Amino acid sequence: MGAAWAASVPRNALSSLGVLRLDKGILCREHGGRVWLRGEHKNDTLDRSLRCLPGVDRYGLLDDGRLVHADSGRVPVGRLPAGEWTPIAEFIGVEIPPPALPGECGRARLALARSKRVAEANVLVTALAAWRRWVSRAPAVRLGVLRFAVSTTGDALVRGSPLPPIRGRRFVETSGVAVPAGWTWTPAVDAETLRELLALDDGDLALLDGEAAAPRVALISAARFERATRSAVRLTEARQGG
Repeated sequence: MGAAWAASVPRNALSSLGVLRLDKGILCREHGGRVWLRGEHKNDTLDRSLRCLPGVDRYGLLDDGRLVHADSGRVPVGRLPAGEWTPIAEFIGVEIPPPALPGECGRARLALARSKRVAEANVLVTALAAWRRWVSRAPAVRLGVLRFAVSTTGDALVRGSPLPPIRGRRFVETSGVAVPAGWTWTPAVDAETLRELLALDDGDLALLDGEAAAPRVALISAARFERATRSAVRLTEARQGG
């Protein structure tokens, strides 16, 4: 673990701090048009997350509250703002929207932006009836690479590659985080950092969708996904009253 540290970002970059809000050791306050952060310890994961913050200034923190530049500074360049500090989870807050699909849902301070990277879609949201019709005719080799979950509103979420050629909305999943095809998330943190923020376990899926400026985040547990077999789809549709 590293020594005490501090950092600051512009006030308009407040939303980017959502990637850090689960770290109970971070304290925040506003001062001079910037949001300041401080902590007693820093590891490699936290350091990478701090480096990704837009407009960030990073410092080492001396015992008397003086600041030195994080990478190369030894000469004090200022002093940590005085006043009351607030745990980061309380400082930035969290909003809980209605779920988009079954599973625990929450809203991180994220946004969606157009992506220049071309990637093959590997998640599909489609009507359950359309999914059932395709499964009834598809060869076993196509079904073997797919898993699915179903919402209470009658949508099927299909996961795997290649996806079936049926109508629906396509998403690109990276390390358990899926965004609409042609889009990416911002701030541009790596997928593993986002997984930690959303507390995803192995096999869980976080689906980002909705308005670009304030997307919903639907968390679907790995336990909700089933292998794509004809019998599993028929049974699921029967439970849905289809």
